[in-house]
Amino acid sequence: MLYVEILGNLPEMAVDEVRSMLELGGGEITGSDYLFLKVSGDEKAFPFLNRLGLAHEYGKLLVEADSIEELLDKAKEVEWPIEGTFKVDTETMTNCRHKVTELPRKLGAVIHAKGFRVNLSKPDTLVRVYCGEKLHAGIRLKFFDPKDFERRKAHHRPFFRPISLHPR
Repeated sequence: MLYVEILGNLPEMAVDEVRSMLELGGGEITGSDYLFLKVSGDEKAFPFLNRLGLAHEYGKLLVEADSIEELLDKAKEVEWPIEGTFKVDTETMTNCRHKVTELPRKLGAVIHAKGFRVNLSKPDTLVRVYCGEKLHAGIRLKFFDPKDFERRKAHHRPFFRPISLHPR
């Protein structure tokens, strides 16, 4: 199971973009929670998801829960695919129903108890927790840097047309 965090300025267009890329990559959107999309798919979808323009990031979804306690209990049973060091980072969406100020520390302690090392300044793996109607936790696989789109502007291309639109 995968997740995609989409941009908030054009959410309907972002959902349609993810849906069309998943049609090519062999997956589908199975749920949503504000700007968080739950996606069925595997590694075959990665080349298509890498082309997203209206997304912040995508990753592997590992845990879904209705409460913080349930998230921590499920996290104890998960085989975390962490390479090297890790850091837990939370994303509090507009529709967040949970108090998640202490969640990075608590979830980090659960993962650390499995033998992984914490590095808060330069982690090798980023564990992301999204708070919305539910709590979703996963491993970030790809972050889309907004500066990448600046390099796609018309004046950076090998050819130029005066009717070029902004890449995003």
